[in-house]
Amino acid sequence: MGERWNAFRELAVLEERRAAWSAAWGVLATMMGGGSAYLFVAAASGPILLYIPAVLMALVAFFALYLVFAPLFGTWPHHRLPGKSFGLGERTPAPGPDLTRVRDLLYAGRVLHERFSAGAFGAISTTRADLDIREWCKKVEAELAALPAVLGQFRAVEPGRFTLVSFNSVEYACLSGRLKVLEAILQ
Repeated sequence: MGERWNAFRELAVLEERRAAWSAAWGVLATMMGGGSAYLFVAAASGPILLYIPAVLMALVAFFALYLVFAPLFGTWPHHRLPGKSFGLGERTPAPGPDLTRVRDLLYAGRVLHERFSAGAFGAISTTRADLDIREWCKKVEAELAALPAVLGQFRAVEPGRFTLVSFNSVEYACLSGRLKVLEAILQ
């Protein structure tokens, strides 16, 4: 019994599973509450012995109702005991992007931005700059793949409302916003 209890505790204390535990206990509370109500009605018009399973089911329903809220509030049995890890150990943070690589990509993006804004590619010929910016974006997206929320922010950057996109590409118009996303990662 002790091994099973410890196995349950390992699952019960995980933060990402609290809502699932609460839903499971809610289903049990609903089933037992409905069954006990049926048995109470049946016992009122029939044999008295039906009160025994009705009371037992009602007790299980009340306990399951408590367990609906226990994972959400972190009370017993879904709480961590001080000084005990139950085999989980310390949780390590999720792997993120390599900050030195992000710093290098930020620098390369700033160089691209400066070269393009200084007119290094000419007034009309922007195809080489577009290719450089697209390659840079692909490298950054590959680096940010471990952080889907940040990657979504990086991809969602749109040109400013009053950006004049005459000979400049849309990628260039988004470049300064994407550089700000990378700067926010480094802070």
